[in-house]
Amino acid sequence: MSFLAFSGLINFIFSLFIGIVIFQRNPSDVRNRSYFYTALSVALYSFGYFFWQISISSAQAALWFKILTTGIILINVTFVHFVFAFVDVAQRNQRKIFFLYLTGLIFIFLNISSLLFGNLEPRHNLGFWPTPTLFFNAYLIVWFGQCFYGFSWLLRGIKTSAGSQREQRKYLTLGAVVGFIGGATNWPMWYGINFPPYFNILISVYIAIVAYAIIKYHLMGIRLAVTKVGIFFVVFALTLGIPFWVGYQTRSWLLSTSLAILLAICGPVIHRRFQRKAEEALQKEQFTMRRALREFAETLPHLKDTAKLVNELCEGAYEIIQPKFCGVYLFDYDKDAYVLKQFLSEDEHPLPDKIAKDSALVIAAALQSESLALDKVPNIIGFGKESYLLPFFRDEMLNGFLLLGPKETSDVYDASDVDIFEILRAQCVLAFENCLFWQDEKIRLSREEQIKRHQTMDHFSSSMAHEIDNPATGIRGVVSLIRDNIAEKYKDKFSPEDYAEMVDWMDTVVHNAKRISDLVAAVRAFSKQDTGEFHHLSLDAVLNSLLLIMGPQFKHNDVYFSTEIEKDIVVYGNQIYLEEALVNLMENSLHAVRDNVGKGRKKEIAFKVYRLTGGDLFRMEISDNGYGITKDPGFIENIFVDYVTTKASTEGSGMGLSRVRKVIQMHKGKIWAESEGKETGARFIVELPSYHGPADPVKTSR
Repeated sequence: MSFLAFSGLINFIFSLFIGIVIFQRNPSDVRNRSYFYTALSVALYSFGYFFWQISISSAQAALWFKILTTGIILINVTFVHFVFAFVDVAQRNQRKIFFLYLTGLIFIFLNISSLLFGNLEPRHNLGFWPTPTLFFNAYLIVWFGQCFYGFSWLLRGIKTSAGSQREQRKYLTLGAVVGFIGGATNWPMWYGINFPPYFNILISVYIAIVAYAIIKYHLMGIRLAVTKVGIFFVVFALTLGIPFWVGYQTRSWLLSTSLAILLAICGPVIHRRFQRKAEEALQKEQFTMRRALREFAETLPHLKDTAKLVNELCEGAYEIIQPKFCGVYLFDYDKDAYVLKQFLSEDEHPLPDKIAKDSALVIAAALQSESLALDKVPNIIGFGKESYLLPFFRDEMLNGFLLLGPKETSDVYDASDVDIFEILRAQCVLAFENCLFWQDEKIRLSREEQIKRHQTMDHFSSSMAHEIDNPATGIRGVVSLIRDNIAEKYKDKFSPEDYAEMVDWMDTVVHNAKRISDLVAAVRAFSKQDTGEFHHLSLDAVLNSLLLIMGPQFKHNDVYFSTEIEKDIVVYGNQIYLEEALVNLMENSLHAVRDNVGKGRKKEIAFKVYRLTGGDLFRMEISDNGYGITKDPGFIENIFVDYVTTKASTEGSGMGLSRVRKVIQMHKGKIWAESEGKETGARFIVELPSYHGPADPVKTSR
């Protein structure tokens, strides 16, 4: 048996076996079916090739040569069909596919009719070879045209695809080039050129590479795949080729058989060793990266702060995995969208600042319980098809996700990468859960501390109010008694001018004592525990109480405080809550203007209340000329979010404006801030619905 016959036998066995395996793997997939047709065509060609090479007469060789030529014709037709299926254009190219098969049937008819070649004759000790006819020359042109047409679609498919799909098409292109080069080495012998077609064995390499592309195309880089297939075929060729060569040279089939058995035993061991060494050499950097990523992932659950976790996660993933970009998105309840919290890339910003929760990307991530390759998500733009998404869930809701761009090396993420991503994702879920727990615990402790402080201050203010109010009431009563009785009794002992001045002094004492009592009443009302009930309130009463509380602070801090208040507005709400919110806003303005004198400007705060057109809504504006609010993107929109503050970290907790927003939302209103930037002042606008009826009667008690 010659080497050419051996190559035909190997190609037949291998193509038939792989074709059946691929078909059974997924018979419903058009790619698997069309590949099976190609493999069957190769098997038919190889079957005829084997028996043609071992034929002992020209007539016998002619029969098998017609069979192998039929296989050649079908290989090209089924190859183009397979390429159409592989690049997802088979459905719209049905007419072309029909024309291909029709052309193939015509040439098969010419082949069976002995119109493609003449008599077969021995050539160069390589078997019986045909003499081509004019029809065959025409077919050879068609053969090359079909090859180049199929390759053009493959190259177009590589250009328009990305990620794992692109790698898959690279496999197919590489395998097809190898296979067709191997098959084309037969053509010179048709024309009497002494070029032994020993590379015919490469057809099996083509079958193997394409099969691998179908089964595991997105799990491995093309260099590693080709290396593994190459090692297999080298070991396979040596295991079978050496005994065959020894037997052919020595004519001792006992020696060759013994050697074949020995190599068959050693072959798998040799194959595994070489494959392991090749993998270690090609994946050394990846092994290092995966180990570092695993160790990094295990450190994340120890973090207690969400912002720090986001920064650590993004920086660590970017440094270890080395993607082209890396971004972390978390769900923002206020914006009702997923907001980009951290981003790293050497290029321009390729990611949006926020992603809608009903976007194709988010929907796909929410349905996925594990890492997601974005080339599997239809209708997404701007993320790169080679990218990966690692979703984070909490209580079955998508809490956020990590986006990893394609590798800087342009390799695809393989199965081992995805396994490590799953470990990283699981640790991130645990870490975010841990941060949320500590955040809730921090809020709980803060609230408990605030409650204790409020209770202490309530008791203190109540006691102080009592201690202040009692003398003030006594002073007011005694002075009123002196003015109304004793002064009148001794009126004739004073000159009219002195008497009038004395009465004015006593009126001033009574008036100021009353102001003290009113201020004490406002403080006691503001500090008392509230039931949370809503009433129809006169806004005038709310603002009078507010200004009694804040007036002394403005005066003490030399603040020029101006008001422009529209009267007789009624609001449905809770007086204590509204006063709390407005006091908080005014204290913020007071803090903002505290350093104005040192900057060469007065301390100015303005308070304005007015109805909007139609009368269903009214606004309250508190503006100042203080240090303003930064114009950094997103900051002013987030100023009412928990823990966001314009003050130094030692001066503000970031909870005040958050509480104000919640109070205003309780009253069916809106609040927002406006500022032109730092040192330009700020304005806080509260918009509330007004009530068109009368206010509820005020219940008084002493």
